[in-house]
Amino acid sequence: MPILRWYSRGAGLSGTRRVRGARGLHATCLHTGPYALLSDSYRWLYRHWLRSSAHDARDNPCHEVYLNAPYNTLPAKLETLICLPLEA
Repeated sequence: MPILRWYSRGAGLSGTRRVRGARGLHATCLHTGPYALLSDSYRWLYRHWLRSSAHDARDNPCHEVYLNAPYNTLPAKLETLICLPLEA
């Protein structure tokens, strides 16, 4: 089971971090665990967090930021930042 660490920073986004950049506002979460379990984190993000938030997803794909590499990291310790584009 992956470990989900949710950041709390910014008004109105309980359990996420507000990130505003060139691509707009995103909800982010840190998935810790094997890449094969990323779908569990996405499922939670869309089915639970997004439904209970006051935000809507943008019609843009999510993107991932790989914080370490599988060639020198155990699968259980892989860290992937999932970024969900939100309507501003």
